[in-house]
Amino acid sequence: MAKIYGIGMGPGDAELITVKARDILQNVPVIAYPTPENGTSFVRQIADFWLKQWPQKIELPIALPMKISADRKITDSIYASAAKQIIIHAEQGSDVAILCEGDPFIYGSFTYLFESLQSQMADKKSPHQLSVIAGISSILCSAANMQKPLARQSEPMLIIPALVIDDDFKARIASSGVTIIMKISSRFGALRDLLEEMDLLDDADYIEYASLPQQKIIAMRDADFSHAPYFSLVIIRNGKA
Repeated sequence: MAKIYGIGMGPGDAELITVKARDILQNVPVIAYPTPENGTSFVRQIADFWLKQWPQKIELPIALPMKISADRKITDSIYASAAKQIIIHAEQGSDVAILCEGDPFIYGSFTYLFESLQSQMADKKSPHQLSVIAGISSILCSAANMQKPLARQSEPMLIIPALVIDDDFKARIASSGVTIIMKISSRFGALRDLLEEMDLLDDADYIEYASLPQQKIIAMRDADFSHAPYFSLVIIRNGKA
């Protein structure tokens, strides 16, 4: 009976994976990973450090949408096709590791692939095992690299993707002791203006490319740009307990 794993590969530093993830990566014959239509797969780059040591792998790059389409039929079709390819390898007796940036279940495309795998395996009454191996998320890595506690005791903590900055955003931040805003990109300017309006600039820090050589940590008060890379986040601590 073959096994299918979704394994967290951490935020970027190849050494920030768990021992369990490393052992699975070493032993599976097939690895699958998301890749954009244009450009290279970031998670495959993370894995490269390890895969150079174990080169005899079948690689299954899967073109997955980095942004979920508003048309669910299109999105579901893409993930269904990817899941089908993975299940074929399992049916042939090969274990498969699906590489996931950070943690598989925190704002990752793997969530949708996992659901499609579950559905197809249930329909087929598949005997193959589907497992998820947790990974170190960029949130935890960022707090550690900032050398600032993420949350204390009874402080409520909120995680929000920048995509959903809306009319309720102020109230959400105000009610949370710690707020993490992920995947900033083009919303950085709007976020900075909002924090300035709320008098929270001195309580917020920005980080991009956590754990990588090009990592940058900047106090929001000193951040004077309007656009941030996709791999960026802001941590706001307003002391609300």
